[in-house]
Amino acid sequence: MAATKWQNLRLELPSGGTSLTLPDFVKHGDPFDECSQVDHEDSGAHGVVYRVVLLDGSVKAVKVINAGPLQTAKILEVLKEAEIGLQMKHTHLLPIKQVWYDGTRFFLVMDLVEPLTKEILPQSLKDRLALFQQLVSAVEHLNSMGILHRDIKVQNCGILVDEDGTQRLVLYDFGEACKLSDQFTDCVGTILHIAPEVLKAQYSDKSEIWALMSFLSEMLTGKPMILHFFLAGKASRFAVESKISKLTEPPIPEVFKTDKSPAGILLLHILERGLAIDPAERLSFQELESHLQNLIALL
Repeated sequence: MAATKWQNLRLELPSGGTSLTLPDFVKHGDPFDECSQVDHEDSGAHGVVYRVVLLDGSVKAVKVINAGPLQTAKILEVLKEAEIGLQMKHTHLLPIKQVWYDGTRFFLVMDLVEPLTKEILPQSLKDRLALFQQLVSAVEHLNSMGILHRDIKVQNCGILVDEDGTQRLVLYDFGEACKLSDQFTDCVGTILHIAPEVLKAQYSDKSEIWALMSFLSEMLTGKPMILHFFLAGKASRFAVESKISKLTEPPIPEVFKTDKSPAGILLLHILERGLAIDPAERLSFQELESHLQNLIALL
């Protein structure tokens, strides 16, 4: 992604008020004024999501992020998320459709998706792996654009139903997304899904592969990979971070070591390679996709 002119945004503070020049993709105003119904849907680290019904009857999701006119860093952060989201054209990435700003809040308008919960996950291993394959293609596409998502998890995925009734997995929430070329200084993302090197603020396509393996574990077992190593099935951030920092071999949950069928052996191989401690030894996207195709064919 080339640098854009607004990334050097400066606030002007004339007497009597604050003026702010925003990029052309931002509409001025409040999209809720064009809605006949607004319902709270979810709250997260980066904003509050509402389910809205527009005046034309269509249903959308609106993510609301507080960023007042004097919060320059926050405004730049939101604009970065918005610019990335507006570019999404991939079948399994949820694009941002519109961006609004009312002087205090940003509104990111998207299609409404069904959260990816265990209740709507398909029962068969083959069908779950097919959904996971869709996620891998989405993350690989981001990587081809020079973008890291940095917060791949079940809570950031959903099922979108197209007009013809077709269901597909989509990845969303680009609040932590960045360019591969960026300089990293902080560990961001969800601690349950981060690779050991991420604790040192080292990000790459291989840290995304690690997060995908953790996602796969949660999709198949109901728990993120690292939580299998805590007897209570939950742990504090400090405990998880400590465990990750001390790993010396791929943290494969025991549940994946008991299936000696060809499919079970291949799944174990995918996890072993995808969770290699040395990022250079981890699967590439191409290798992961090839293994997944072979695994699905065995089922």
